[in-house]
Amino acid sequence: MVISIAFNLFSEAFVAIDGSKFKADNNCDRNYTQDKLKRRLELIDERIGRYLGVCRIKSYI
Repeated sequence: MVISIAFNLFSEAFVAIDGSKFKADNNCDRNYTQDKLKRRLELIDERIGRYLGVCRIKSYI
């Protein structure tokens, strides 16, 4: 940092440096392709349909 200042490598803008480290996680369970997303939405629609069917049955009882 001192060398950078001595050689005027910085303008008047501020620079913030911290020790954060980030790790990418491209796990198969966490990424979605078009096919996976389509299948997931179909499963959600099926579950909503089952839930609404149960609600209709219980409302008649």
